[in-house]
Amino acid sequence: MEINLSKLLSKRVGKMKYKEFSKFPSIKKDVAFIVVKNLESAIIEKQIKKTAGNLLSYIEVFDVYTGEHVEEGKKSIAYSLTFSDSKKTLTDDEVTKLFNKIIADAEIKLGAEIRKWVKINWKTNFIVLIYQYTIKEKRSTNGKEKNR
Repeated sequence: MEINLSKLLSKRVGKMKYKEFSKFPSIKKDVAFIVVKNLESAIIEKQIKKTAGNLLSYIEVFDVYTGEHVEEGKKSIAYSLTFSDSKKTLTDDEVTKLFNKIIADAEIKLGAEIRKWVKINWKTNFIVLIYQYTIKEKRSTNGKEKNR
């Protein structure tokens, strides 16, 4: 396969821009909103960008859903948001405050609801299982610990 570089470069439109990668880590968060079916994703994205400002480095829709657990006439749109700062490392607190503001603004200005779903956390389940096992062991030995 041959590539004609002069033809390829002649198709270039406008000036090419270069943006250096940040030296600081980014933080990624996902959020899903339930909105009226006719509300366009672009409007929601515009609101998110306006609220987040320049700390939002990337936004992407990764799921649109209608069906079970979503009210008739509505849809769920899920976004992946990436936050970063080119001058410093963002703290969890900074991103959480901004994330909560994004949600609040979407609720107030767009009538969106945050979509809640049950997510299984293996650490929590593991701790619950250990707790249940410990309670069971104590009951079976009348509160006395077994030597193992």
